[in-house]
Amino acid sequence: MGKRLLLLVFLLGCPDNIEPEECVSDLDWDAICDEDDTDRDGDGIENDLDAFPDDPAESADSDGDGVGDNADVCVGDDATGDSDGDGTCDDEDPDRDGDGVDNDADAFPDDPAESADSDGDGVGDNADQCTGDDATGDTDSDGTCDDEDQCTGDDASGDTDGDGTCDDQDSDDDGDGVDDVDDFYPDDPSLSTLYAYIHDYTNNVLHRYDVPTWTHEAFASTAETGGTRMRSVALGDDGWLYVAALGSGLVLRLDPATGDLEDTFLSGLSYPSSLSFDDDGYLNLVTWSGASGCSGMSTVARYDTAGALVDTLATFSGRVHDIVADADGVLLAAEYCGGGIYRVDRSSGADLPTWVGGIYARMYGLVWDPATDTVLTSSWADGNGEALILPVNATGTPGTRFGSGFLKASTLGPDGNLWTPDHHPTLSPTPSVKIYDPVTGAEVEVRPIPEVPYPDSLDLVPG
Repeated sequence: MGKRLLLLVFLLGCPDNIEPEECVSDLDWDAICDEDDTDRDGDGIENDLDAFPDDPAESADSDGDGVGDNADVCVGDDATGDSDGDGTCDDEDPDRDGDGVDNDADAFPDDPAESADSDGDGVGDNADQCTGDDATGDTDSDGTCDDEDQCTGDDASGDTDGDGTCDDQDSDDDGDGVDDVDDFYPDDPSLSTLYAYIHDYTNNVLHRYDVPTWTHEAFASTAETGGTRMRSVALGDDGWLYVAALGSGLVLRLDPATGDLEDTFLSGLSYPSSLSFDDDGYLNLVTWSGASGCSGMSTVARYDTAGALVDTLATFSGRVHDIVADADGVLLAAEYCGGGIYRVDRSSGADLPTWVGGIYARMYGLVWDPATDTVLTSSWADGNGEALILPVNATGTPGTRFGSGFLKASTLGPDGNLWTPDHHPTLSPTPSVKIYDPVTGAEVEVRPIPEVPYPDSLDLVPG
């Protein structure tokens, strides 16, 4: 019948009082357009009294839950129906989330996963890692609940030195006797400062400057140690300061507190020019077999803590001044006379192509910057010009040299900047340590070193 009526209306048109174009929608097919129909769903309830004026199956919503009474199994005061699906409407159900705890005893009556909040912090006990007397849980996120944590301030470590004073209120967190404001390593009781060790070529004295205060001391001399040209310094895991004495063929161990000679770690070496410790704790040492000038061979060898030779990492033709390893396990070496950067695969010992060979007359210090994957080396263009810093990227392409003066050696500081001593009789007659941004080449700071007439090395070592 409905289809015949629709066909009839289609053929004969709407009643005379309705224009065809106005009859856009007729929900109940009563030939009255919806916009003029007082009961557009045709359920017998006028639109203004119908809670669902467009649904002929519903007209009332007694509990205001958005579900019509005909479809709603729960038409009481609740607006959620039957939360736990147990057949009892929520407004009549004594345990509407069905967790076995009655609503009036349930801290979370609508959450079946929670029923108690012992510490009143708004987090149910099942989800709350801290259910003690505290009302906040773990304020400083240090893994210790506030009711058991003596230190709930801004710090996340509590009481580093165990002195009963929380770190955020303790002037000396690590308890080493040096206040945090003066402590370069405030959380390490074995370290408190950073030292700059600078060798004076003229007087054969190893000088030391405290970096935070730039306080100077003549740390060790040839007369005291027997070492000459002490131009490379590193701190060993055993706590001793290791020093390569190039002129006397020694590796010395010094007391880092006093500079006193502990012992001669290695002797009979041929021009030991650079030393450092690798991740395995081995001492990596560069020696050169030439008598003078640029002839001979350079060797990179590793030694254990007893001074025994472990292995030879590489041999190079010529005079290597400095070495460094990059993140890819490649050993890089600055060749003094050829002006190039030698490269060796540490795992296989295979030689890799030399970088920037022959561009500059000399290569001195060598640094690898992990932040930019860039090698930085001191390069000397000729016998009279400046020795400047040359950046070389990860593909071996040299950048633009930067700096000024005679920058013979360099090291990367914990501040990310490049530290290098400078002295030249005419170019920079006042000895100093110049600090550069390794990315931009901008000079960040200049620190005077009047006690060192001829600086030819610089090492930054924690102490």
